[in-house]
Amino acid sequence: MEEPSTPPPQAEEPDANKRKKTLVIVLVLVLILAAIGIGIVAVLSSQPPAAPRLGTLLVIPNEVTLDIGGEKLFHARPLSTDGRVLQANQVTVTWSLAPAAVGTIENTTGLDTTFTATQEGTAVLTATGVAGGVTKTAQANITVNPPPFWADRYVVVAPASAVEADPFDVTVTV
Repeated sequence: MEEPSTPPPQAEEPDANKRKKTLVIVLVLVLILAAIGIGIVAVLSSQPPAAPRLGTLLVIPNEVTLDIGGEKLFHARPLSTDGRVLQANQVTVTWSLAPAAVGTIENTTGLDTTFTATQEGTAVLTATGVAGGVTKTAQANITVNPPPFWADRYVVVAPASAVEADPFDVTVTV
């Protein structure tokens, strides 16, 4: 009885080797492209959201009457297009006063400013806000009362014996 002989190992065909190499190269390229795609998605998803757009700007209060020397704090209230209050880091607000002779404003930028009345008259305080490429303005009307009728007619002089910062009595008859 003869033993079955095993056929001698056959060398792989050159085309089969080429196909394997090509398949490996294609798989590597697919993996590289997938990694690049994941990287692009990660970068795009890490971008900050678009800045909110300014929908409305309010000045609070929007009307005030003061005496000379009086002060009033004004607030800018910026709202986004969907009605949310915007924070100071989401909006730029600048303040202006016309005419400037009626008073002064403490801050020309920011969400708040203080007006100080210096002269009788009327003025308009304007807040200009910018957010998300949108600019809006809002105004407050300011009236500064004239001084009392007697303020420019009387001069109070301390007695010669008075020492600075010591109280003294004054009698005024009108």
